[in-house]
Amino acid sequence: MKILVPVKRVIDYNVKPRVKADGTGVDLANVKMSARRSPWARTGRS
Repeated sequence: MKILVPVKRVIDYNVKPRVKADGTGVDLANVKMSARRSPWARTGRS
C-alpha cells in the first residue's frame, strides 16, 4: 500500500526571517528550511 503524505517547506523555527530591502516579502536566500507535514493530513487516529 502506498500512502501520499503532503509536506510543505517552511523557514526553520530557530531562524529569524529577514524582510527584503524593498519590503515586498521575506528574503529566502541562505535561509535554513525544514519540512512540515500539512495540518490537513489525516493521521488515522480517532
